[in-house]
Amino acid sequence: MPKLPFLFPRELALLQRRWNKEMRSLPVTAEPWLAAKARQWDSQTLESWILKHVHTRGAREFARTITRAVLCAEPRQVSYLCFLEYLRQGESLESLIGIEGGAQQDKFAGGAWQIPQRMAAQLGDSVQLDSPVHAVEQHHDGVSVISNGHTYRARHLIMAIPPVLAAKIRYNQPLPAKRNALLERMPMGSVIKIHVAYERAFWRLRGLNGGVVSNNRVFNVVFDQSLDDDGMGVLVGFIDADHAIAMSATDEATRRQQVISDLVHYFGPDAAHPIAYVEQDWTAEPWSRGCYVAHTAPGVITSFGDTLREPCGRIHWAGTETATRWCGYLDGALQSGIRAAQEVLNR
Repeated sequence: MPKLPFLFPRELALLQRRWNKEMRSLPVTAEPWLAAKARQWDSQTLESWILKHVHTRGAREFARTITRAVLCAEPRQVSYLCFLEYLRQGESLESLIGIEGGAQQDKFAGGAWQIPQRMAAQLGDSVQLDSPVHAVEQHHDGVSVISNGHTYRARHLIMAIPPVLAAKIRYNQPLPAKRNALLERMPMGSVIKIHVAYERAFWRLRGLNGGVVSNNRVFNVVFDQSLDDDGMGVLVGFIDADHAIAMSATDEATRRQQVISDLVHYFGPDAAHPIAYVEQDWTAEPWSRGCYVAHTAPGVITSFGDTLREPCGRIHWAGTETATRWCGYLDGALQSGIRAAQEVLNR
């Protein structure tokens, strides 16, 4: 980040304390629409809140950068109530962005994709791949899911896909108006994730930890993803929010050039010669429409939020957006699935 004014550390501490205090006033039941100041906070964007309550340039840039990093959206696109609820779900800002003891501490050796792969192996032929659902039909005694000309029947259905995709499915019994309005107003964040590999972790030899958070570069969040001290060095990072949308419209060669340029800016000329570059443009992924989680603009939570987990007949709602803790994370997704399964068992 650029050189910051003297008052910035003090105002940053005050900002963090205020955010933590206000998030703790939200219901622990993950029903932010019931908070005493819900309508006040949901009537403004995070950007308008920043301009009113944060006074130094450095602290404002910090607040904006944090929003892009955790929600992959611009502060002008996010309700202040939505932002506070996301902080509450992750226990605090420090917890969300923290490494040791925080949300960024752990990773899966071999990749998180092993979780669904191993679950599918246990379930066997009951898992249908490459079978996008385009219609759901509810009946008096069950529900039918229609995919690629095949129809699957069950007594109940758990819908565990991003809201923006659930809104595209055709329902023979239209969803309640409030539920449909909510689905249509929960866009996903915009992010491109990138791994850059080097023959060795040269930054460690210079006493650097490989971590970067920047407010003025495109490749703006970077972590050291190397597996050990002796082998190949790997940096993983993200292009998020408006930068992700803009860079998604270019080609991979252009994105690679931008990423390497930013890494050279951060770490010096040794970063100019990677041995591998791998990217995942989540904005172009048709079965998620973005990452990491959906967000809401002003007015959405207080107008439609109470339908977030409410079953619609035999349709039950899961997915990380419906979690009561750690929304946007694997923990939240798993919790929501357990809750939805229990709903079905209790019917």
